[in-house]
Amino acid sequence: MAEQVTQQEDAERDRVLEAVLGPISEAYYSESVRSGSGARLRAQAAQSTVTLFAGGLVATLAFTGLADRPAVTRAFAVAAILFWLVAAFLYVLAVATLPKFDPTDTAYVTRRIDLVNEVLKRGKKEAEHVDSWQKRASWVVGAALLITLVTYALALGYGPKKETVSGAVLLRPAYAQQLRPLCGSLPHRVEGMVDTSTLKGPFVRIELAAGACGSKVAVLQVPRSEVTGMRLEGD
Repeated sequence: MAEQVTQQEDAERDRVLEAVLGPISEAYYSESVRSGSGARLRAQAAQSTVTLFAGGLVATLAFTGLADRPAVTRAFAVAAILFWLVAAFLYVLAVATLPKFDPTDTAYVTRRIDLVNEVLKRGKKEAEHVDSWQKRASWVVGAALLITLVTYALALGYGPKKETVSGAVLLRPAYAQQLRPLCGSLPHRVEGMVDTSTLKGPFVRIELAAGACGSKVAVLQVPRSEVTGMRLEGD
């Protein structure tokens, strides 16, 4: 009786295995054959993201402008853009290139199982080819992210590069009179280091020597409308 029950259980298990083996095998082999195409789709999605990020970074840096930033900030910005472009190019290689197959590899295919093995081998080789390029691109993306973060940190931490020259600025007498409660007997002609990067802005920045406006070095932000004349060293 026990032996009969065991045989029934074995028969039931065989029927279940036979029922699921077909779909499982079909799904496995179908996925294995398409493994190269799946890897390319992943690489294409990553390429789109990286290209979009690189384009946004280039646009951001172009509109914000880095010409007045320190040289180290500009260098990191250029490096960040280059790394993003290299990463995008590596993803293009992952999507667009094919591994090299030896035409003679199919010479031994004389049976159906040989054909199956050859197709699976080619699918695996194509997936490995795509993944190898993706791996390199991922390392470059990591470096690009790091350099981009450093670039933004430098841009936030270090403002526009200051270019100062020695010079003299003539103030309107009425405005110089208004400054005297702050600086004492401040003449309408002040001398110091003029920040030339502010000459086109609403305020002109002048750094006065110690004693000119108080006992320590002072900085005046003078409205351009209150400046009647200016002499810069070398002009």
